[in-house]
Amino acid sequence: MLLKILRISLPAALLIAQSCAIAPKPCTSHGDFKWPNKIKGTMRCHQKETTPGVYVNDGAFVQLQSSGKGVALKGEFADGRMNGLWTEYNPKGEPLLEKYFVNGVERPIPASAEVPILPPFVPKK
Repeated sequence: MLLKILRISLPAALLIAQSCAIAPKPCTSHGDFKWPNKIKGTMRCHQKETTPGVYVNDGAFVQLQSSGKGVALKGEFADGRMNGLWTEYNPKGEPLLEKYFVNGVERPIPASAEVPILPPFVPKK
């Protein structure tokens, strides 16, 4: 019921809850983060300590909508750099923009990173 009120999926809720417990530092100060659209929601991410007291973003990243309801942006960091497929969502949860990164450098989205759209199910007669 709470997930319906917050308008987020169970995996997003688990990621946010887990990230709250793991992330010892704010996501914004320990990673190379470049996104064309300004998003004002709360950020949650995993971090790792590289040397005593020094942290970098490493692992899953989620930024909530400014209303706090639903995911605005999700992706992954690897050693402080954006890596893999990043997706921005509108307040209805529909994808707005996708970008693909390799070690912080934007690249074309490879076919393997795209999610196939399946045709509607038609039962056999």
